[in-house]
Formats: sequence, structure tokens, C-alpha cells
Amino acid sequence: MKRLNQRSPFETGLAIASLFAAIALAFSSFTSFVNISQYQTSVLLIVLGSAIMLQGQILTMKKWLQDGVQGKEFTFLITVIVGLFAVISGILKLPFFDITSTKVDAFVGLMAVIVAIFIAIQTWVMKR
Repeated sequence: MKRLNQRSPFETGLAIASLFAAIALAFSSFTSFVNISQYQTSVLLIVLGSAIMLQGQILTMKKWLQDGVQGKEFTFLITVIVGLFAVISGILKLPFFDITSTKVDAFVGLMAVIVAIFIAIQTWVMKR
């Protein structure tokens, strides 16, 4: 029996984000009574931010903080912080918060660019 390769949380997050984007496209193309486009940015940022945090090994962060943060853990810590900011920006972009500010839009745009950079870097690292 062939064994499947273990997927990283980041790969799972990309798969979920791709699936959600395809569903949103299908709903906007084929139906007029369901509009999930207002949630699309929020959900994508929350899913990808969560995947980035899991990739940064957030579940072992308590151990790092007790033992001290060293070189390798520092890169994971930065990854977790970027993922946390992406989740926060996704939450702020949800329609029921209705925060209309240029600062929030700039923060969400900056996080979208940083998440895109992380996707490119993680994809390059996964190929190696």
C-alpha cells in the first residue's frame, strides 16, 4: 500500500484558500442571491495567517519562551508574528466590524503583500 506524504500546515492552508477562492468564484458566477465576496478577503487572510502561524510552530512557543529564543526559534517567532498580524487584519476586514479607515485598509494591504511574499518563499522552500 502506498503511503501519502505528510503535508505541512502551510500547504493545507494554501489548499483551503484555493478551494474557498474557487467556491467564491462559482457563487459569484452562477448565483445572484449568495454574495460571499465581502467575506473573501477576510477568510483568505484568516486561513493563510493561521497556516503561517502553524508553519511557524506556534504550538511549541511556550517551550521556546521558557528555554529562551535562539537563532532558529527567532525565525519561527517572526513567522508566527506575521501570521498573527494576517489573522488580525482578516478579522478587522470582516463586514460586521465595518471599520472603514484608510489606516486599516493600508494595514490589510500591507499584510496581503507580506502574505504573498511568504507564499512565494514557502513555495520555493517546499520545492527544495
